[in-house]
Parts: sequence; structure tokens; C-alpha cells
Amino acid sequence: MPGGTFRMGSELAEYPEEGPVREVTVDGFWIDETPVTTIRFRRFVKRTGYVTVAERARTPRTTRISTRRCWSPARWCSPRPAARWT
Repeated sequence: MPGGTFRMGSELAEYPEEGPVREVTVDGFWIDETPVTTIRFRRFVKRTGYVTVAERARTPRTTRISTRRCWSPARWCSPRPAARWT
């Protein structure tokens, strides 16, 4: 997906994090052709040992993660660069 700039937020926000309206720029990114199902994600976790942010221990210290582990989910999904999005 190509990157771009858009206006995000609401002046009539119900929650503080929804406002105010502001301009946000997002870099381009890859997206897979189909959504990841719960079954596929479970299979990925089982095969790679991946631990989600919600499952990680909350500690005040900084944790270092290798580049290999960081990109593990992206490699596992195998995006399709030739896919066409309409």
C-alpha cells in the first residue's frame, strides 16, 4: 500500500485519544492478499514461538529483540509483491 497523509481524529470525540483532528502521515507498507485467520496465527505462534505484546512480561527495563525475531511475522506471512489492490 502506498503511503500518504490524511486527517485523523474527531472534534466530537467520546474519548480523549480520538481528538483533536490532526494531520497524520503514514509510510507505505506491505499487506497480504487475505486476512490472517485465528487458525493461521495460532499455527504461526506454535511454529515460531512468537510472543505477542499482550503476553510479554511488563518490566520497566528495556528489552532487546533481534532483527531476525522482529521480522519473523513478516517473513512467515510471505506477502505477495505482485498482488493487485483495487
